[in-house]
Amino acid sequence: MERFKFENCKSVATPMLKKTAEDDSTKSEKAGVDFSYRQAFGALMFLMTGTRPNLAYSVGYLSRVLDKPTAEDVITVKRVFIYLSGTVSKGIV
Repeated sequence: MERFKFENCKSVATPMLKKTAEDDSTKSEKAGVDFSYRQAFGALMFLMTGTRPNLAYSVGYLSRVLDKPTAEDVITVKRVFIYLSGTVSKGIV
């Protein structure tokens, strides 16, 4: 299986896109991809508490689906990591 490489991604300006009630009601089935969602979530939580408080909303939103993440949730987690790869120089020192 090929690993996702964040250094090859174009940076994004925000960690999450705006969600609407319509988006939440059309959730798809459980993600069929090999991705350790809990481990990625834990890494984001560690960063949020230590140096990146701007991730608080994203981490709170992503914590709602720890048991059954969908493919859309996995994409959202990856977007947060892409945001972080573009803002490495920012954060509390």
